[in-house]
Amino acid sequence: MRHILRSLILPILILISSKTIAQEVQTDSLRHAYLGIAGNGSGMGMFGHAFLLFSSSRGDFFSSRIYQYNIQVPEDFKLTFGSAFDVQTFPFRVFAEKGIPFIQRYVAENRAVYLYELDLSDSAVKQLLRNVEADKTFRDKKALPDYNLATNNCVTKTYEQINAVTTHGPRFTASPYVPNLSSFYRISRESISLAVPLASPLVMKNHPLIKSVHYFKPKRVLEYERLLEQKRALQILTKSCGTSQGVANALDFLTSNIRTASSAAYISTIREQFSACALKDQTARTEQIRIFDISRYFATDERVRESIDRALAEIL
Repeated sequence: MRHILRSLILPILILISSKTIAQEVQTDSLRHAYLGIAGNGSGMGMFGHAFLLFSSSRGDFFSSRIYQYNIQVPEDFKLTFGSAFDVQTFPFRVFAEKGIPFIQRYVAENRAVYLYELDLSDSAVKQLLRNVEADKTFRDKKALPDYNLATNNCVTKTYEQINAVTTHGPRFTASPYVPNLSSFYRISRESISLAVPLASPLVMKNHPLIKSVHYFKPKRVLEYERLLEQKRALQILTKSCGTSQGVANALDFLTSNIRTASSAAYISTIREQFSACALKDQTARTEQIRIFDISRYFATDERVRESIDRALAEIL
């Protein structure tokens, strides 16, 4: 079960049709709305991205749907400095997608994702959803090439949709909400363009219309945290089994790199050094299981995974 849950953070690059999404996530069940901000990436993602997410219950993103304003780029298009402005000739459309696969894609690209829960009434959320779906239908038919990098992009269109149903508090603007001049000066001084999603997480959480913030860590951060967890488990294991300092240092060095910490040689060494101890000591057993579990999380070779499973079977 742990492996199944952890696999949810791996990229699932599947495009799902709007018809399929409508069948799996019923519109009537979507009662909560979130402003989504994805961190910057490469190519077209250099400025980040903004989108809307609707969920059936607060914090439940497994039964959610996202709507994003984006350019319909031809498959053979290659972004270069000279072709950067060609994107403004492509259709600017609204795309619908299941929430979790969409978020996973950004996480796998080492891009952070922020979901800001909007303080909207039930009727406002429903109206927001209707408005976005209506615009999607309109843009699907017209294929409007009205994208503009500065004035008509994913941020401006997303904010426009939210503002259309907002009845209280300040409106969202093309620049993220800035509560005071000192914050505005600080952001401007750092030469961060206020009209792009990348700047939003700096100040958006303080916006009066934001109820809560959900943060999805980039894949690289998650991997680093798992390595630290594996290092801590190794330290406890070597101490519990009275391992020599030389061996402990060597294993600690190997645990500093994902490739070595999930290699067949690493698994074999842990197995030979500690399995006998783990069968006698509960603490050692718990930490060795943790080490194998994390190595399996990192392992990409099926043969290594099988060797880990055999090693686990010996001490379970």
